[in-house]
Amino acid sequence: MRSSHLALIALLAVPTSASAAGPTVDSSRHLWSTVNACDTTKKPNTVGLRASMPGSGRKKERMFMRFRVQFKATDGTWTDFTAKATNSGWQPVGSGRFKARQSGWDFPFEPDAGQRFEVRGVVNFRWKRGDKVVRRATKATTFGHNVTVADPDGYSAATCEIVG
Repeated sequence: MRSSHLALIALLAVPTSASAAGPTVDSSRHLWSTVNACDTTKKPNTVGLRASMPGSGRKKERMFMRFRVQFKATDGTWTDFTAKATNSGWQPVGSGRFKARQSGWDFPFEPDAGQRFEVRGVVNFRWKRGDKVVRRATKATTFGHNVTVADPDGYSAATCEIVG
């Protein structure tokens, strides 16, 4: 009996690391955002964003995404547009019971002739139980994702250039 007490004490004395706690939402391969359309024939002067978020496995949790567009300022910083039309508001994407869910949003622009600007997307993610937010994450757009909807098919980019 004494040896089992010593084993228990030894286990309690071992420090735990963050990695021992398991993966976090931020490190999930199912959490990403991308540009899935950029000024195409079907969607001229439009930036399409697509995102994926992992489910928690909990049926009572609901998942939400908010899509935003930013432009690259002359000093190289990414800056939010001030127009309300560059923010989708919170969009419901389903129950947390799913392994992952994708959703998207299109942002049309009306550039002046000769105007040129680079844009990217930023997506905010929320998992809610009732009215309570239980997890949050934010991802800027990156390239190379397996999107279910894109123009052209399979398109995934970090940024988009709009030219008037």
